[in-house]
Amino acid sequence: MNAQTLICAAALPFAVPTSRWDDSVAATLSPAELLLYRANLLGSDLTVTNFGGGNTSAKLVEVDPLPFAHVNHVHPDAIIALAGSSGSEAATQAIWGGRIGWLPWKRPGYTLGVMLRDYVAANPHLEGVMLAGHGIICWADSARACCEHTVQLIADAVNYLNAKLADKPAFGGRVVADNPDRAAIAADLMPRLRGLMTSARNKLGHWSDDPEALEFTGSADFARLAVLGTSCPDHFLRTKIAPLALDPARLRDDGYLAQQIADYRAIYAGYYERCKRSNSPAMRDANPVAVLVPGVGRITFATDKTTARLAGDLYGNAVNVMCGAEAIGEYIALDEQEAFDIEYWLLEEAKLQRMPATKPLVGKIALVTGGAGGIGAASAARRRLRGAGRPRWRSGRGCARRVYQAVRQRHGPRRCV
Repeated sequence: MNAQTLICAAALPFAVPTSRWDDSVAATLSPAELLLYRANLLGSDLTVTNFGGGNTSAKLVEVDPLPFAHVNHVHPDAIIALAGSSGSEAATQAIWGGRIGWLPWKRPGYTLGVMLRDYVAANPHLEGVMLAGHGIICWADSARACCEHTVQLIADAVNYLNAKLADKPAFGGRVVADNPDRAAIAADLMPRLRGLMTSARNKLGHWSDDPEALEFTGSADFARLAVLGTSCPDHFLRTKIAPLALDPARLRDDGYLAQQIADYRAIYAGYYERCKRSNSPAMRDANPVAVLVPGVGRITFATDKTTARLAGDLYGNAVNVMCGAEAIGEYIALDEQEAFDIEYWLLEEAKLQRMPATKPLVGKIALVTGGAGGIGAASAARRRLRGAGRPRWRSGRGCARRVYQAVRQRHGPRRCV
């Protein structure tokens, strides 16, 4: 693959959503069940929601600032790309011609709700509102109409962005080729990074070389955009203020890696000191969550495998957002103080404090020898219950396979090898 081919590679398109509504299912449901059905339809579709769910909102309104029977709030990649661009307001007008309104960024909360209420009251013809930095909110008089209206708005955004991206390279074009040995490189790099990330809890990592990760990290605009961080609060809360970018030519240099981790922690501590309030919680773990390597992909670290994977998936969403936002203007990340106030929001801290206590072996990996026998198999299962990641066996292949299948069935396919 030559440099000219890399530069001319077309941008990856956004996927177009379609309605999954089934009248035969909906006809059997109560109003409350219809609400759940609608929420599940939207939340299970990765062209509508982010990875991991929990970021769509479907409402059956009884007491609400908006005077509509059914309301949805979603922020899929295409919508956040519009919401997070300098061209957001103009694109909203170009796509929907005044049917969808636009409001500037305001942190989620009561004030935003009042702003939205007053704006809609002053513009009664609107069918929805684009919220800069947030997503889109829309409504209808029935559950089906609301669901299908939401999907169509997303499809409109996708088609608009895909037309802007057509036959053009993303992020200024590719300047770093995909490394054919990237799996081996990641396998060598991850434990070394993990060992450098000293904190109160051990970490596990997740590596991805999906097309979006390679397109972004190998691009001409990678360095400029990576430092900006994410624009959507949902992305930011999982991935931190910004990722750590590494030079692929220096990955074997342990001193370089140690200095990069130390520098990142110092930058994060500086961000905390600049932005903290008088009642802010104590500074949390200053280590990076997302580590990006041109030609290799995206590595994410967290206290357990599932959280590390979700952080990676959400950073993948953020990359898609940057791609779309840059196609219609300039990508706009969260303001540093706004980002801090979301990350260290007292309500978010209260949620963290109420989470179940961490299991004693979370962040550790168990190696069980003789794991196919009764004692070994029980040891592996017990370590999974105490939070250890991916027990590994050294035993007879046939017996080990049976125990592996049993642990896999009980604890999930990502929990053992």
